Amino acid sequence: MTWFKRENGDYESGSGGDNGPEPAGRNVRTEGLWTKCLGCRAVLYKPDLEANLNVCPKCQHHFKIGARQRIELLLEPGYELVDGGLRSTDPLNFSDVKPYKQRLRQAQEATGLDDAILSAMEYAFAGGSMGAVVGETIARAIDRARVSRKPYIVVAVSGGARMQ
Repeated sequence: MTWFKRENGDYESGSGGDNGPEPAGRNVRTEGLWTKCLGCRAVLYKPDLEANLNVCPKCQHHFKIGARQRIELLLEPGYELVDGGLRSTDPLNFSDVKPYKQRLRQAQEATGLDDAILSAMEYAFAGGSMGAVVGETIARAIDRARVSRKPYIVVAVSGGARMQ
């Protein structure tokens, strides 16, 4: 079963199919290379989408991006991240369906972040919810901008305030 044709006219096949087993070194890996646009449902080649700054070239749908990618797009090389290592606490020992400490730990493990901000906000961390660490990080950044007389820009990607 032929799936792809190379520019030189050679055919690549999938897992053997009608053509028998694959010759060594001729496997085609397509997992993770394609994504479907949520706007127009077009199938997009991920490297092309990334080159277009995560905007669908067909319908202009803007894909979600994380804090690290946003920082890379906004800042010039050589930037320095500050105020890392601040972590939320649970002074109320809050629990609803799950204990708040467990929710924090799961979000930290899933994102590799201490909280929902890394110089830019991260929606993947508890919906980008703003807790004490987010507020403190933003307040410190505003203070540094004011003292150094430089502009301050915040990119808010948040589901709201964390009420726990």
